[in-house]
Amino acid sequence: MNTFQTIVLGIFGFFVVAGLIVLAMTKAQGGGTESVTLTLWGTLPGSAVREVLSRQFPEKGSVKVAYEEKSVSTFDTELIEALAGGGGPDMLLLPPEFLVRHRGKLAPIPYANYPERQYKDTFISGADIFLQQDGIYALPVSVDPLIMYWNRDALDEAGISTPPRYWDEFLLLATRITRRDRIGNISRAAVSLGEYRNVANAKEIIAALLLQAGNPVVASEGGQFSPALVRGGADSVINFYTEFANPVKPVYTWNRSMPDSRQAFLSERLAIYFGFGSERAELKRGNGNLNFDVSPFPAPRNATVSITGVPDNFGGGGGGAG
Repeated sequence: MNTFQTIVLGIFGFFVVAGLIVLAMTKAQGGGTESVTLTLWGTLPGSAVREVLSRQFPEKGSVKVAYEEKSVSTFDTELIEALAGGGGPDMLLLPPEFLVRHRGKLAPIPYANYPERQYKDTFISGADIFLQQDGIYALPVSVDPLIMYWNRDALDEAGISTPPRYWDEFLLLATRITRRDRIGNISRAAVSLGEYRNVANAKEIIAALLLQAGNPVVASEGGQFSPALVRGGADSVINFYTEFANPVKPVYTWNRSMPDSRQAFLSERLAIYFGFGSERAELKRGNGNLNFDVSPFPAPRNATVSITGVPDNFGGGGGGAG
């Protein structure tokens, strides 16, 4: 296909984008009505994506979608080389952090074709990151939120019948669950907060805390992105986060000598682990004897909206030069 730059998609909004592509191709080909095959590149497992696409686009339909699974480590190189050679995919299916990196290769959906109001009525508020002044740069495909995994045995032993819902509850919980020896070595931690290197998903956890505190982190204006941290709000979040790794604090429960938090949870050295919903099956496989449950990601006590992250994947596509 040589008439397109990158166009974006989402499973729920896919028909909007597919319709635009087919319409453009039909015009470019002189109004023909032949079947159209669109190429889709992405980093998600091919079997899962093809299963969904096969239901949305039957074999005998006028629109077919061929999905190619790509490695995250080589995706950028393959895409750049393909576009430089005048080819490339029609659409991309990518994690949200790829949006800024590949924005120059994307052709947005104009609001005249897909009104902003309709977009906001269709998708979660976290998907607003794909809205820019000149149009919609992506449509969300999936959401993989941060959730709280908790060791039921550890909480039962501490006399805690229900997992914490609010962040202030962790201040007491840490003192009740954490185990230390006589010289202060932690044998069981309550929660993995305070460090970065050995806290799985630390970036996402801190970002969620900042967003929950009303801190936008990044601002976008005129297509340009800039830091938007509010000093006071950011300071309070970082102070709270790091308190759990401060040896002089009563809530001290984690340090950099601990194993990776995910592994600590699997080995039952950690009572509460913050991970993505997609990790559940792998955690079960990692320790079949681990008695754990899941709950929503905690929130400030005065929160009116639950914030646990942003859409996990968005759709986008590419096309070569004519």
